Amino acid sequence: MDFVTTDEQLKKACSAVTVDLSLDSVQSFLVEAESDFIRIIGGAAKDELKAHGDHLAMEYIRAASVSLALAEYSSSGALLIQDSGMHVSKSDHLLPASDKKIVAFKRDSYRRGWEFFEKCISQMEADTAAFPNWKVSVERERYMQLFVDFSFEFDMYSKVKITADLFQRMRSEIRKVEVDIIAPVLGSSVFTELKSKKNNGGLAGIWQELMERVLRVLGPLSVSEALPYQMVEVAANGVYQLSEMALSSTSDNIEQRNMVQQRVMASVMNRLITEGEAELERLRKWLNKHIGDFPGYIQQSIAPMADINDGLEDSNIYFL
Repeated sequence: MDFVTTDEQLKKACSAVTVDLSLDSVQSFLVEAESDFIRIIGGAAKDELKAHGDHLAMEYIRAASVSLALAEYSSSGALLIQDSGMHVSKSDHLLPASDKKIVAFKRDSYRRGWEFFEKCISQMEADTAAFPNWKVSVERERYMQLFVDFSFEFDMYSKVKITADLFQRMRSEIRKVEVDIIAPVLGSSVFTELKSKKNNGGLAGIWQELMERVLRVLGPLSVSEALPYQMVEVAANGVYQLSEMALSSTSDNIEQRNMVQQRVMASVMNRLITEGEAELERLRKWLNKHIGDFPGYIQQSIAPMADINDGLEDSNIYFL
């Protein structure tokens, strides 16, 4: 293991861990969690994190690794697998946790794990002196390729709450909206320059305003693209609709979470798409107005009825 190497670090990363839980008990789960993060940040960043054992970024990556490891451990860690079969440990003073508590713990641990991972990335970005190899790595270039890097930034431009773990699943949809919708409006030269300034600390003035307007488009349209895919799970043996239900009509062990009704989903998606299209039209008008500030930008056609929105920039109403 690279990040979590002692029982004390395990306990510090999660206060719910008792002294009875040793590193050996969760070793396989920790190896899996750490390998997932190393695959994203790369070997160079891993070595830099290990070289700065007391750095806040290292504390965050340890907490992230422990959280994801415990999320997986909660599913099978309590099982005793022997030649005689699979059993659950039980004593006079300790009873196995209910299914409801395990589900809640697993979900919260998974969410916290990706939140801590985002905090680790944020710290490495803030301290370039301690992480120079990360700054020039291919892995950083790949991870920071989007206009928005963190879920807490995305929240500012989305009506739907986006958690860190959901943000990771949405990255492909965000990229799709950038390439298919935003890039044709900006043009290749402005699109590339905006990405470069964002990744190298060069956003200021009118370029910062452009970025904010782009994110207003990106937020609702990305969520609208991702929502249908979050309702299904594609497995090797079929496609399933995601849901959490009670084990039986009389069981309260598993919390029940009903699927959203189709009409509600359609209403939400329509609202998001309408909002995103309105922001896209505002972006076109703004770019046309400031065409001299963005070399390479080609003036865009505006919708025939767009002039009716003049003076409504600060309003919640926009006509398409």
